[in-house]
Formats: sequence, structure tokens, C-alpha cells
Amino acid sequence: MKSLRLSIVLVMAMVFGIMMAVFKGDGSGIRMAIGNSSAPWMILPFVAAAITTRHRVIQSALVGLGASLIGLFGFYFANIFVLDIGPHPELSPYPWVADFLATMRSGKIYFILACLSGPIFGILGGYLHQKRSNMILVFTATLFVLEPCFGLIYVRFFSGFTYNFTYYVDYPMVWLVEAVFGVILFIFIIVRFQPTKRR
Repeated sequence: MKSLRLSIVLVMAMVFGIMMAVFKGDGSGIRMAIGNSSAPWMILPFVAAAITTRHRVIQSALVGLGASLIGLFGFYFANIFVLDIGPHPELSPYPWVADFLATMRSGKIYFILACLSGPIFGILGGYLHQKRSNMILVFTATLFVLEPCFGLIYVRFFSGFTYNFTYYVDYPMVWLVEAVFGVILFIFIIVRFQPTKRR
């Protein structure tokens, strides 16, 4: 694992988080729904480990974890400037520090989840890249197809218990486009990587 390549990947993870926050913006709508999609955040540690490691389990897990946490840090740091957070004098007498603590606190659950998903998808990325490079595309397509399905199941059966992710039903076209993109990617993989017949 080369340190320069790793540094570039982690910087790009930070940039990814910042861009996701800027794209999501402040408010509701399609941009909010796209900005809240989970698939890109699972692809992030997967690709980061695939690029920088050679299926060394510990390294893949650490790279996946680092990419996830740094990406989330960039996302919530950018929210200081993107969102109208409001005053939080109880957190700090300094407004900028209070905004930073408030936005980081709002994402606490996602940092906790990243400590689990980052290493898992990092290990998976390192392993599949070592076996067959086109499996990265398969993994990406699978996430884009399955996320809308899991989102609708969650809203139908579990939204009353934790977070109410109503954007899965409020913006069906977003999730339809995501699923269709995944299907198209599957078709591309089948056509592009189908084994050649020997005569």
C-alpha cells in the first residue's frame, strides 16, 4: 500500500463528503433525497480499499474505516456553511465552534454506523478487487438496485421506530432512476465481460 496513493484516496474521500453536502443543500426536494442516499457512502470505503490495498484484511478494514469517517467529517464540516444551523450557545460561546459541534452531533449515529460499515466494505473491496476487477462494478450495481428496495421496506415496516425516511416515498422518481441505473450497469457488465466462446 503506497502512502501517496492512500493520501490521495483519503483526500478524495474528504472532497466527496464536502461535495455531497453542497449538493444536498439546505432544504427539501430531490437534491435532499439524492444527498441522503446511502449507496455512495457504501461504495466509498469499497473503492478506497480496492484502490489502495491488495486484500490485506487489516489494511483493507482500516482504509475503509478511514475513508468513511473522513468522508463524513467533510460532509458535516461543510454543513456548517451549507445549513442554517441556528444559535447553540450551550455548546460553545464561539458561534463557529458551536455550529461545528452541533452539526457533528447531528451525525453521531452515522459515525457509529461508519465504524461498522467502513471496515466491512473495505475488506470486501480489497477482496473482490484481488479476485476479479469487474466485481467492483457488480457490487456498485447491486447497491443501486437494492437501496430503493430496502428503503421502501424500511419506511413500510420500521420507520416508526427510529428515523422517518419519508423521502423514499416522497420522491419515487429518484429511487426509480437509481434502480434503473443499477440495472443498466448490470446489463453493461454482462455484455462487456461475457466469456468468449472458443471454436
